[in-house]
Amino acid sequence: MSIIQVNHISFTYPGSNEPVFTDLTFTMDTDWRLGLVGRNGRGKTTLLRLLAGQLQGRGEIVASVSFDLFPFPVDEQHSALTVLRQAIAPFDEWERDMERLLKEKTSQAIEAWGQIEHAYSAADGYIINELIAREVSRMAVDATQLERPFATFSPGERTRMLLCALFLRKNNFLLIDEPTNHLDMQGREIVAEYLSRKSGFLLVSHDRAFLDKSVDHIVALHKAEVRVEQGTYSTYRHNKQLQDDFEREKNARLLKDIDRLKQSSREKAVWSDRVE
Repeated sequence: MSIIQVNHISFTYPGSNEPVFTDLTFTMDTDWRLGLVGRNGRGKTTLLRLLAGQLQGRGEIVASVSFDLFPFPVDEQHSALTVLRQAIAPFDEWERDMERLLKEKTSQAIEAWGQIEHAYSAADGYIINELIAREVSRMAVDATQLERPFATFSPGERTRMLLCALFLRKNNFLLIDEPTNHLDMQGREIVAEYLSRKSGFLLVSHDRAFLDKSVDHIVALHKAEVRVEQGTYSTYRHNKQLQDDFEREKNARLLKDIDRLKQSSREKAVWSDRVE
């Protein structure tokens, strides 16, 4: 568990006079499953890209984890297993380098081999194929078919497998942008169930039922503020409706009080005129 602190972020796209964010500040926990919501144009994808470092704004983002943005490009002509391994860490490159360094048999080569082997082991390189097989099975993908070219799988299967790869990375926080675009209803159920058993992600989706099943916190982008609340999207909508109703009733009472004061002022003015 660690904290992600977004401090006073402001951002305007080049050529625009309208800022997307002004002094945006909020906190997230890496153990949370967060849904990012807001009206169209409020800046959901922009915020994901700011967190991922693809866009630069003013302010700071303090985190002890790296950010991984989904979707991301891959070479679909390789086998699914190769694509997923490459998406997690440079295992193939590390293996080639370790083999080459062992053949050199110099002290410098052995030292370099040790550094690479440490990274390889820390990323679960010795068991990564087994971990990939286990993870894709949880996404209802047949692990015995991973030697097939990645491109031969359906768009939904490719989406599910790439999400698995990101969750097998170490010390990261996922930024997931509209994963249901290529998923049918069954695929959405599978991914929602999978995400409900994970943690450490910020999810954007227009599918509210999918969002409800996947998250336990909501980050809500409003015009003048951002709110972070515990609960599902339905919980957030219910609380927001209660707050909106309260504000409307308060405004209605205020307007009624203003009308009453105006009426009292008019009556006093008429009475004053009569006295004179």
